[in-house]
Amino acid sequence: MKRRLSMLFLISLLAFAFIVAGCSSGTSTNVSSPSGGQEDNSQEQSGEATAGLPKQMTWSTYDVGSSGYADIAAVANALTSTYGTQIRLLPSGTGVGRMMPLKDGTASFGRLGDESYFAFEGEYEFGAPGWGPQDMRIVWPVKTFLGLAVRADSDIQTPADLKGKKVPWVTANPSIYKKVEAALAFAGLTWDDVQRVDVPSYAAQADALKNGQIDAAFMINTAAAMYEVDSSVGIRWIDMPASDTEGWQRFQAVTPWVTPGQDSRGAGLKEGETKDFMSYVYPMAAYASVDADTVYELVKAIVETYDQYKDATPALVDWAEDNIELMPAGVPYHEGLVRYLKEKGLWTDEAEAKNNELIERSKKLKEAWEEFVNQAQGIGEQEFADKWLEWKQQHVQ
Repeated sequence: MKRRLSMLFLISLLAFAFIVAGCSSGTSTNVSSPSGGQEDNSQEQSGEATAGLPKQMTWSTYDVGSSGYADIAAVANALTSTYGTQIRLLPSGTGVGRMMPLKDGTASFGRLGDESYFAFEGEYEFGAPGWGPQDMRIVWPVKTFLGLAVRADSDIQTPADLKGKKVPWVTANPSIYKKVEAALAFAGLTWDDVQRVDVPSYAAQADALKNGQIDAAFMINTAAAMYEVDSSVGIRWIDMPASDTEGWQRFQAVTPWVTPGQDSRGAGLKEGETKDFMSYVYPMAAYASVDADTVYELVKAIVETYDQYKDATPALVDWAEDNIELMPAGVPYHEGLVRYLKEKGLWTDEAEAKNNELIERSKKLKEAWEEFVNQAQGIGEQEFADKWLEWKQQHVQ
């Protein structure tokens, strides 16, 4: 009976998501800079809805069927119901696919994964001609938790116990394998210390763990697939405590946008049990050029409609104002968000200093990219990306 109700709920949620995706449309214009970034991203609007929001907006997001899509569809529906603003969702299963509508001005906002950081730094797909460092900003910093899960009968008790074990390399997913690399660094290990096992997708880790093909999985603690593994073979989460400052220094040398975090939700956790996870921002994001007043009004609207969407998916509790990440890490916060946080008394001198440091880094990245492009004519795409990373390491501190 429970399975049937869950299936009906899922069907209803997906049907609702499709309706939101096609209910409206938005258009926008931009002028690309020589570095491939944006100098203007002012989406064309026909007036304003209530609360100062545009009448139409377009958001890029993860593909239909993902938890990210379900989250953002619920938020969009709440804004449409309350303020009348029409929101079109552009789903994509890749980081470039989610970034492109922002870059070309088709969308003004995106619910992005780590591509917000990779685009900001000009890494991976964004270290290619036509891209380079993008002047990204965080609009709403939703915290997400990721953990190191092992089977209940595993002898792995700490990250250091991964030495010699079978560790997943998720194909074409730098968001995950960089975090795995960082978790190994936490324990003073590298890929050379473990058995690398290629896994075709993020979700495929769950079955691989259950079947013993890998000894650990790096997944969101509330992922449905992990509940299935727990019900089948049982799982445990390996703590990565914030008190291990040296471990976290090594971790953040690899992924500076990831921080320690605690959560009591997730597969394999008993009621009242809390674990030390990796915490990172799975944000709403935009280019710095998006109008600050629009960002400010959007942030207010997200907060004011929270009660309407908070129960639509299990993850939406993390959209609450009290649960967001207040300290910038990896990508600066948009000035419209900073204005809102200051008004609420949530902004600190430490956050201001860190934000200014990241904004200054964006300028250095842009300058380094332009210098590199000017002297990198005629080299192949792969060589281009490798040479750019070398150049960035030498010229951006």
